[in-house]
Amino acid sequence: MMKILGAMLPDGSWWMHRNPTPLAGPSSKNRAGDQIKGYGEDCCLAQGPMGLAMAPWLAVMQDARGPVINLYEPADASITLADKSSVILSIAGNYPVSGDVTVAVNPAKRSNFSIKLRMPGWSKKTHVAVNGQAYEGVTGTYLSIARDWNPGDVIKIKFDMGVRINAAPDGDGRVALTYGPIVLAQDSRLGKVDAPISTDHPDACVLARNPRKDIWMLFRLADGTELCDYASAGNEFSKRNPLCVWMTRSADK
Repeated sequence: MMKILGAMLPDGSWWMHRNPTPLAGPSSKNRAGDQIKGYGEDCCLAQGPMGLAMAPWLAVMQDARGPVINLYEPADASITLADKSSVILSIAGNYPVSGDVTVAVNPAKRSNFSIKLRMPGWSKKTHVAVNGQAYEGVTGTYLSIARDWNPGDVIKIKFDMGVRINAAPDGDGRVALTYGPIVLAQDSRLGKVDAPISTDHPDACVLARNPRKDIWMLFRLADGTELCDYASAGNEFSKRNPLCVWMTRSADK
């Protein structure tokens, strides 16, 4: 979803064709200029909003045994169970700024069913507890919790939101930084773009106090470099506002 948001002007008035994430050097976001002839605006301008509109359909789904939670942004979902009764799930928290998520489970009556929770591949260790009882999930799979659920039951989830260093797939030495599911980027409004960064202490990369209104999430590295979330990066959509996702490392050790 962050890539889709990154393709949209902040006011939602226009979109771009592709994400500018080359493996070498900075680039800028460019507004889509051409549309498919004969289809009016049925290209990025229509498909971008369609992609965003799919989020509620994907956030909470269901299988034969019960609800399946895929996304963890705040949301409410009503699911009809196999016995034709219903359950309301209320997802709360400040995800993905924070990795702490609470799911309030409120079935219409005491019912036995399963709730599946997506265990993201980026979270090395995900802690899950139902009314204080701990459950272990496997990264990159779904954790299925089958039990008798009562109105007022609470699932608490804590994702590992540590900053990770991801090597460029072409082996040229560049790296991309991610915070939980968020891709970080250099942005010309925050400093030099394509300037080397220190990756010696990724744990020192912190979510910083952000006084800016044009950037959602602001991060600060150990060397003082400021980065932002990809959705905010380059959102002026102009060549004067380049961004860089695949960054070079500084030589300091």
